[in-house]
Amino acid sequence: MCRERLEHCDAALCPSVAYQLSGAKKVQQDLARPEVLERFLDDKEQVDLIRACFAGTITNSLECTTGMKAASDEFDLYCG
Repeated sequence: MCRERLEHCDAALCPSVAYQLSGAKKVQQDLARPEVLERFLDDKEQVDLIRACFAGTITNSLECTTGMKAASDEFDLYCG
Protein backbone atom coordinates (compact mmCIF):
# COMPACT_ATOMS: atom_id res chain seq x y z
CA MET A 1 0.00 0.00 0.00
CA CYS A 2 2.69 2.49 0.99
CA ARG A 3 4.86 1.64 -2.02
CA GLU A 4 1.88 2.09 -4.33
CA ARG A 5 1.11 5.53 -2.86
CA LEU A 6 4.71 6.60 -3.29
CA GLU A 7 4.81 5.44 -6.90
CA HIS A 8 1.74 7.52 -7.75
CA CYS A 9 2.73 10.71 -5.94
CA ASP A 10 4.31 13.74 -7.61
CA ALA A 11 7.51 13.53 -5.55
CA ALA A 12 10.78 12.63 -7.23
CA LEU A 13 11.26 8.88 -7.20
CA CYS A 14 14.55 7.21 -6.33
CA PRO A 15 15.67 3.77 -7.44
CA SER A 16 15.81 1.00 -4.90
CA VAL A 17 18.85 0.70 -2.64
CA ALA A 18 19.81 -2.56 -4.36
CA TYR A 19 19.75 -0.86 -7.76
CA GLN A 20 21.85 2.05 -6.46
CA LEU A 21 24.45 -0.27 -4.94
CA SER A 22 24.71 -2.50 -7.98
CA GLY A 23 25.28 0.49 -10.24
CA ALA A 24 27.86 2.03 -7.93
CA LYS A 25 29.69 -1.28 -7.58
CA LYS A 26 29.84 -1.76 -11.34
CA VAL A 27 31.27 1.72 -11.81
CA GLN A 28 33.83 1.02 -9.08
CA GLN A 29 34.80 -2.28 -10.73
CA ASP A 30 35.44 -0.50 -13.99
CA LEU A 31 37.40 2.33 -12.35
CA ALA A 32 39.51 -0.19 -10.40
CA ARG A 33 40.86 -1.72 -13.60
CA PRO A 34 44.48 -0.77 -14.36
CA GLU A 35 45.00 2.50 -16.23
CA VAL A 36 41.32 3.57 -16.08
CA LEU A 37 41.55 6.17 -13.30
CA GLU A 38 44.75 7.45 -14.86
CA ARG A 39 42.76 8.41 -17.95
CA PHE A 40 40.84 10.92 -15.82
CA LEU A 41 43.46 12.02 -13.27
CA ASP A 42 47.06 13.05 -13.86
CA ASP A 43 48.07 13.10 -10.19
CA LYS A 44 49.23 9.64 -9.04
CA GLU A 45 48.65 10.61 -5.40
CA GLN A 46 44.97 11.35 -6.14
CA VAL A 47 44.63 8.06 -7.99
CA ASP A 48 46.11 6.19 -5.02
CA LEU A 49 43.79 7.99 -2.57
CA ILE A 50 40.72 7.13 -4.63
CA ARG A 51 41.77 3.49 -5.02
CA ALA A 52 42.30 3.24 -1.25
CA CYS A 53 38.58 4.04 -0.81
CA PHE A 54 37.41 1.23 -3.08
CA ALA A 55 35.99 -1.91 -1.52
CA GLY A 56 37.86 -5.06 -2.44
CA THR A 57 36.48 -6.90 -5.43
CA ILE A 58 36.85 -10.49 -6.49
CA THR A 59 36.24 -12.16 -9.81
CA ASN A 60 34.46 -15.36 -10.74
CA SER A 61 37.65 -17.33 -10.58
CA LEU A 62 39.68 -19.45 -8.20
CA GLU A 63 40.06 -16.36 -6.00
CA CYS A 64 36.28 -16.14 -5.67
CA THR A 65 35.90 -19.84 -4.93
CA THR A 66 38.64 -19.68 -2.31
CA GLY A 67 37.03 -16.65 -0.66
CA MET A 68 33.60 -18.27 -0.57
CA LYS A 69 35.07 -21.42 0.98
CA ALA A 70 36.90 -19.37 3.63
CA ALA A 71 33.69 -17.48 4.46
CA SER A 72 31.77 -20.74 4.70
CA ASP A 73 34.42 -22.44 6.86
CA GLU A 74 34.72 -19.45 9.20
CA PHE A 75 31.14 -18.18 9.08
CA ASP A 76 31.24 -16.65 12.57
CA LEU A 77 34.31 -14.60 11.65
CA TYR A 78 32.52 -13.02 8.68
CA CYS A 79 28.95 -12.94 9.95
CA GLY A 80 29.32 -13.17 13.71
